[in-house]
Amino acid sequence: AAAAAAAAKEAAAMTMCIIPSPSKKQIDRTREKQKVVLHVYDMSWLTSLFQLPLYHVGVEVCSIEVCFGHHGIQLFCPGQYEQFNHKEAVVLGHTSLNSLDMTNVLLEMQNHWQGEDYHLVFKNCQSFAVDFCERLGFSWNAMPHEYLQCARLPKHVCFPKGICTPHCKQLSILGADGCPRSEEMAAREADIVSL
Repeated sequence: AAAAAAAAKEAAAMTMCIIPSPSKKQIDRTREKQKVVLHVYDMSWLTSLFQLPLYHVGVEVCSIEVCFGHHGIQLFCPGQYEQFNHKEAVVLGHTSLNSLDMTNVLLEMQNHWQGEDYHLVFKNCQSFAVDFCERLGFSWNAMPHEYLQCARLPKHVCFPKGICTPHCKQLSILGADGCPRSEEMAAREADIVSL
């Protein structure tokens, strides 16, 4: 009866997408490989309609989907982030991490992945998915790049005036728009000014 009650409690926890605390017995036996799935969502019905390659992604491991957004790291039932926009589930492979290991990885990541740091281009669900998957043991080459286009943009990329990222201001060589310039470009501009 106690075993049935424990199993029912664990099933209920998984239905609500709460990571259950593994018992000592579970920790000892859960070194089996856990499937890791990348869930891909169209950003909106417009991106789907016009087939624009803009996607939200979440990573499923231990029957929990994990993603990053304006509210920080979030947990969902797999495929349920925005079910009507769910495009595809891509199996990436398997990890030897169990639910306790996964919880520890997410706790380590929590300070770096705060909701207030979210940026649509540079620090988003895609860059989080890459970081999380790498911590699960996957290399960048094992991930489907067509769904992770914003994950590996160089941090010094500049956009038109006013769209530069906050970290640009930490660099020593900045253009008039606050975006970084190369030393060569700064030297050319200095030569022009001195004429």
